[in-house]
Amino acid sequence: MKATVPKSKNSYHTALIFKTQFNLLSSLEKKSIPKSTRYDWKNRDLDSIIGYDSDDPTFKNLDLYKKALESETLKKPSKLFFPFIFFTIL
Repeated sequence: MKATVPKSKNSYHTALIFKTQFNLLSSLEKKSIPKSTRYDWKNRDLDSIIGYDSDDPTFKNLDLYKKALESETLKKPSKLFFPFIFFTIL
């Protein structure tokens, strides 16, 4: 008789659903979440998700967040802080 292992169900933070809806997932996050799950999240009604408030200011400036994430100018200063943080840890 074979022992069967029950399949486990992954659970994700609600913020990942919001990030999927607004196309803000990083490449690492995309790799860790199955395509079928991301597709489901992309087409889900946000009003049915616990924790979503359409009046929340976080969701008002999403275009600004997207531009900031894609901005090469904002990526460069973060690279300058890495050596500083590294040496302060030592």
